[in-house]
Amino acid sequence: FMQGNWTGRPFAAMISAAAARGALPQRSSETLLDTVNEGGGGKVVLKLSDGQYCEVTVSARQDKTVLLFEDITERVKAEERINYMAHYDTLTGLPNRAYFTEQVEADLERRRHGKTQDVAMLMIVDVDDFKHVNDTMGHLIGDRVLVETSERLRRVLGADSLVARLGGDEYVVYRAGGVRLTDTVNDPDNILEAFRSTFEVGGEVFAVNVSIGVVTVTNTPDNLDDLMTKADLALYKAKGNGKGQAQVFHDEMDTDYRYRQRLKADLKQAVADGALSLVFQPIVDLKSRRVVSCEALARWHHPELGSIPPSLFIPIAEETGIISDISRWVLKAATAECRNWPEEVSVSVNISATLLTDM
Repeated sequence: FMQGNWTGRPFAAMISAAAARGALPQRSSETLLDTVNEGGGGKVVLKLSDGQYCEVTVSARQDKTVLLFEDITERVKAEERINYMAHYDTLTGLPNRAYFTEQVEADLERRRHGKTQDVAMLMIVDVDDFKHVNDTMGHLIGDRVLVETSERLRRVLGADSLVARLGGDEYVVYRAGGVRLTDTVNDPDNILEAFRSTFEVGGEVFAVNVSIGVVTVTNTPDNLDDLMTKADLALYKAKGNGKGQAQVFHDEMDTDYRYRQRLKADLKQAVADGALSLVFQPIVDLKSRRVVSCEALARWHHPELGSIPPSLFIPIAEETGIISDISRWVLKAATAECRNWPEEVSVSVNISATLLTDM
């Protein structure tokens, strides 16, 4: 890293000259000289001005010192690549889940010890109907949509927010320092506005919307897992309300979530046990004023919670994938009951689209 003939000249002079010319960082030169002057041995890694790395092994015995210089640039770069892959998402360049967790948990720990008193916020951002993009346009365009999504998030949120990719089409945002309660509305609104403009990818022009779940972090913060669960519940609510919108978490969501989770488990058991029942709604011919048909309707009476309306348990059945089982049971039970009716009275049954697809 220094040209010229340095034979017979002090080693310290050469290192000092290299540092003065900028070929060697001042701190690295001082570390190397200290290692040599101590008269022992050791290793010092030098980062040169051209981006190369050199490892110097210092060996001293009596009044003799030997320095072995080794170019370790490729080794350092390989370690940097490994470190990058451990902390960042290779597709978008955003921090990955592990690195995000590491940084946010450190901030939450400071809050628990009273070192930070301001409000923070966490948001989960999910690309709506991303599977449709992959299925209709291919995974290459899907990947470019994910990259563009990450760029839009970074642009609109700026350096004050930690934006990471959780995986798939989900992103997570953590913002601490100078957060006002109004930001829990303004930041999601700004994100939604950023996705109003269409995407242009691979010659295709199409709209992409996102849904957002938001949770605030107070002076007595939850752990990260609890915050993620709450943001997920708010996201679930935003999607249930029609997608393309944001929802801030409130405590009722947790109660609703637990209630819904219980209904999912109990409905599955009720179907397995044959605990559903049928009611028949007559269909009357207005001219003859006679019953000409009946519509078979499923009903569920929960042993502890009482009557569960179809408007609640039918969507749950569709979500959990047991709607086809219910449809088959209704069809079988309704036709069996219809055999006992007068010949001119028919029965109608509502069949799920999923069951029709399976037939």
